[in-house]
Amino acid sequence: MESKIEQTKKLLKERNIDCWAILLREGKEKTVELLLEKDFIGEAALIFTKDRTTAVVANYDAERVTGMEIVPYTKGISEVLPGILAEIDPGEIYLNFSQHDHTADSLTHGLFLKFKEMLTEMNFKGEIRSSEIFLEELRSVKTQEELRRITEAVKITEEIFDEVPNLVRRGMTERELLEKMGAMAKENGCPFAWNE
Repeated sequence: MESKIEQTKKLLKERNIDCWAILLREGKEKTVELLLEKDFIGEAALIFTKDRTTAVVANYDAERVTGMEIVPYTKGISEVLPGILAEIDPGEIYLNFSQHDHTADSLTHGLFLKFKEMLTEMNFKGEIRSSEIFLEELRSVKTQEELRRITEAVKITEEIFDEVPNLVRRGMTERELLEKMGAMAKENGCPFAWNE
């Protein structure tokens, strides 16, 4: 969602944050879903500064990224990520880990160690911090696009609930009703926010 990326850059400027890096391995990551609504096959690093947004991704993941500068790699993330960080030259790097907030804690220990090794090799002298201090604000302050989507989802949900009395029949299980409601949601382009 491009507007969320712009909101991120604005937030980093307001808080005078040098660099935020979201590091991830294969699959989904909550913050990446918030910003790009994508998942990745290979290792990736999404780098945000006050005036730059860069996605370091495997060449086969490059098409998954929109609204950011794309720097693909072929052999491994270590071949390009240190160079980008050296260009940025941050005094501090905020990462996707937290001891207190599970929504900000997705960085695996192994990937963290790999990242620290890269920083050591490039002689990084700054500090590593948790992104939890600003991530809550980024999630809670909604963009116009998010508000539009929420409004549309509420409208569709109300229409589905209005239809429930017409769906229920004697002997029907809760599971059957849930399946019918799920099908209606999917027909309207709205997957459930939880697993069925």
